[in-house]
Amino acid sequence: MTTYNAINTGYLASDNEVKVGTDTRLLVTPSTFTTYTSDMVMTGFISWSAGGPYFDDTTLGTFSLLVGGTGYIKGKLISWSGSQDYTGMTAGDTYYIYIDDTGTIGAATSRTDALFEDYIVLFECMRDSTPGTNNQITVKENHPYNFQTDASNFLHNTIGPVIESYNNGANIAINGTQGVQIDGADVLADHGLETTIPDSGSSAVTWIKMYTDGSGKWARQNATNTFTGFYNNAGTPTALSANKYGIYTLYASKDNLNTSAPVYFAVLDTSQYNTANAADSAITAGNTATISNELAELELCRLGYIIYSESSNAIVEVIISKSTVRSSFTTSGSNQANLINTITTNFDGWLSSADTTVQAALDTLDDSQRLTEETTISANLEINKGVIANNVALVTLTLPTTASVGDTLEVVGKGAGGWLIAQNAGQSIHFISSTTTVGVGGSLASSQQYDAIKMVCTVADTEFTVVSSSGNITIV
Repeated sequence: MTTYNAINTGYLASDNEVKVGTDTRLLVTPSTFTTYTSDMVMTGFISWSAGGPYFDDTTLGTFSLLVGGTGYIKGKLISWSGSQDYTGMTAGDTYYIYIDDTGTIGAATSRTDALFEDYIVLFECMRDSTPGTNNQITVKENHPYNFQTDASNFLHNTIGPVIESYNNGANIAINGTQGVQIDGADVLADHGLETTIPDSGSSAVTWIKMYTDGSGKWARQNATNTFTGFYNNAGTPTALSANKYGIYTLYASKDNLNTSAPVYFAVLDTSQYNTANAADSAITAGNTATISNELAELELCRLGYIIYSESSNAIVEVIISKSTVRSSFTTSGSNQANLINTITTNFDGWLSSADTTVQAALDTLDDSQRLTEETTISANLEINKGVIANNVALVTLTLPTTASVGDTLEVVGKGAGGWLIAQNAGQSIHFISSTTTVGVGGSLASSQQYDAIKMVCTVADTEFTVVSSSGNITIV
């Protein structure tokens, strides 16, 4: 055995030991080094032999590894060459693309601890089940050898990929009415692998909309930067019914090395909802559709949820709910108000018992602070809201049947036809010293195009008093 004594005072004590003074240390031979590193399960990626592109997955069923590289398998140095193909990938599976101890490409469809101990895994490639033409999506999985394999497997099994949230970034936010952007840069971490999720610069990003088909396999609906309101109806993407709400769960992937950008996914929920509050409750209860099976194998990281309204054809709520080990993972972001429950006991003014969340309360207050234009010839007035009457014919506006003391009503004339405030049974309106006829026969009406009036309820449901007006109001 060849030994080298780096310390002048040391001497060889035995075949496998060196003694320096009273300190005896073990000498490591190549064979014992291999045993020790194998026991440490030192398996993983070292480096590429050239720059990218590193792979080509554009041919369905084939994964082409284009660049060679080096890595360790249980402490043994392994090298491989480029221009290797793995063929036979079928729809509905995610493949772990690996290098074996002979430097040959291979693949597995199940993730096990042994897979990452016995092979150098480089990529994950999913072939989805989109009807007509499938799609293949690849992400990196080349965990470095110096991240202990046992520790890496443990972190995968217990935590998974997370948003580091070091800058409280990677926050989803509405862009226009049908887009979602990313506010603030952050990092997606996958025990030794990192991907930057960039700030999208106030631009909507492209989302791959995914759903499960009738057999439970994942398929793509489309890939656009616009949401148009769909849900997964028993395996078929279906437009939301009239006045319904839908939920999308949003995710980000690792990059694929050919590009440093993540891929963004949006999962269609399997239900549609009657109200936004019902959609909120489904999210809170964890009853929405999430990634599973082959899509989950890509190790996506959740960013949050959006709620889409069919009636307004727009995203009405954005809910930040990031996967992270930090404490801010469920409520970070400036637009998170809808899931905070409110105590409605004392809501007897502008707000009511229907305003069960902060978002609902803010919506009510927002609507109360502006007048809406009414262009039809008849409509019902709503408490604490104003109307601009705009029609060439007379616009008849009927008092609400339910009103609390202090509720306000306002009407402003705009159209040439003017306006008339009609009453329900038992109702009347006080105007200075005059009062309208009680019941459906009583009314107030404009005499000029731009007459305006404001009233306050002084007896619940039945009596209203004019507090301001302009023009010559007709009292009946």
